[in-house]
Amino acid sequence: QTGQSTEEAVTLEGTLEIQHGTTGLTYSTGYYPLFHNRSIVNLLQNLQDELGLTYLFIAHDLSVVRHISNRIAVMYLGKIVELADRDRLYTQPLHPYTQALLSAVPIPDPKVEATRQRIVLQGDLPNPANPPKGCCFHTRCPLAEPICRQEPGPAFREVSPDHFVACHLVP
Repeated sequence: QTGQSTEEAVTLEGTLEIQHGTTGLTYSTGYYPLFHNRSIVNLLQNLQDELGLTYLFIAHDLSVVRHISNRIAVMYLGKIVELADRDRLYTQPLHPYTQALLSAVPIPDPKVEATRQRIVLQGDLPNPANPPKGCCFHTRCPLAEPICRQEPGPAFREVSPDHFVACHLVP
């Protein structure tokens, strides 16, 4: 628990397990107030630095992911669609799903926030138990072409050093 009083205490929902320098934990950032989220993420980052830990950090809050991660994998319907180091992923997202996710992250600069383009995905999320043929994202992808619907799912491939993507449309 963290904080100075019972009211300020926050308990991680899950387990912090350390084995061979790899740490697994479950933590829902949406459950706690922003102040506690920052405190917990800072604590995790300090532990990472001090103990040399590696985290498998699964989250939907991309601002937290950016703060704590060195490499990031973006998943859609249980499949990794993009993998890159943090800085490259946030400055050069290649997969249309990654681009849509990052366009939804608030930017603290009001001038930049007011002028940025948000990518709003249309349609319903496909059933993961019965994914669509072709690329699993094509039903919601604003850039989908016929190849995305007809071909088998795109190969997960390295398109630049340490930057991998699964998309027919990325050269």
